[in-house]
Amino acid sequence: MLTKRHLAVLRAALQFFDEEMTPHGAHALRHYFDKPLREALKPEEVRELRDLLRRSELLYACYDPIDSRLIGPELSATAEAALAMATTQNGMVATVVLPLAT
Repeated sequence: MLTKRHLAVLRAALQFFDEEMTPHGAHALRHYFDKPLREALKPEEVRELRDLLRRSELLYACYDPIDSRLIGPELSATAEAALAMATTQNGMVATVVLPLAT
């Protein structure tokens, strides 16, 4: 499950990628993808993702993988709370990425 700590690492990695790799052009980036991209990644796309993740927060839900639906209407602020609900409901924890409230 994606955690708030993971999100912090992703933000830092994207900042590094943007600041240190994109100035060298698309040819320098291609080695970092599991599968080649059909079109070269543009620096604006990296910056857009950085900005999106900077303005996002993580919440957690209990998910029923068999019925493909959320269990319960509320999102949890912590993964532990969602995990406790998932354990009692035979569900899984789903990570929800939401824009920060402004």
